[in-house]
Amino acid sequence: LSLVVSTDLSQEQVYKATEELLNLKKPPTAILTINDYVALDAIQYVKRHKKEAAKKAAVMTNAIAEDPPINEAEHYDWQDGTLSEGEIVLPTGVLRLKELTAIFGILPVDLTFVDKDDRVRFYSEGKYRAFPRTNSIIGREVINCHPPKSMHMVQKILDGFRAGEREEAEFWINMNERMIYIRYFAIRDTENQDYLGCLEVTQDITRIQQIDGECRLLDDTF
Repeated sequence: LSLVVSTDLSQEQVYKATEELLNLKKPPTAILTINDYVALDAIQYVKRHKKEAAKKAAVMTNAIAEDPPINEAEHYDWQDGTLSEGEIVLPTGVLRLKELTAIFGILPVDLTFVDKDDRVRFYSEGKYRAFPRTNSIIGREVINCHPPKSMHMVQKILDGFRAGEREEAEFWINMNERMIYIRYFAIRDTENQDYLGCLEVTQDITRIQQIDGECRLLDDTF
């Protein structure tokens, strides 16, 4: 009986390997992975499909082999510690305002948040926005930020979000020899599912469409 399972490091193969180990007659109490990325995939599989096993089995990497068993209710010091100026506590960690701003600025997508009253409240500032934004749009009704010919469609999407009839909408356009992929997502309160607003995610996918084959982290070709 071998407790060593090989994979090609893809998420699908990691899921399969994790399932194989946890379905053994005597499943392991810990799983040691080759790196953190594989560990994250294994943890995700356990949390989604093996709730009981999650209480017993730890998923560890060769870099952090002292991780405790998975515990979704685990509490961390930073969740109730004293905050420094500019720090923001989130459900999955804490960030300084400067760090959060820098993250938004480096993302390969443009973000625009529209509140439940259909008014623009935030947009990210990247180097290469598909659609330029200025602070003047903050507080404006979002439909007034679109060409007249598309206003009714934007309103239809938002009304569908508000009514709970849909959760997302997507479309793509050719603009100046670039393919622009645009997605709208309904944002809801995680506790009561109340509608909080809409997130517009825009991305230039021209280069992505040209990707072929694969480039692994260890290929040293980037």
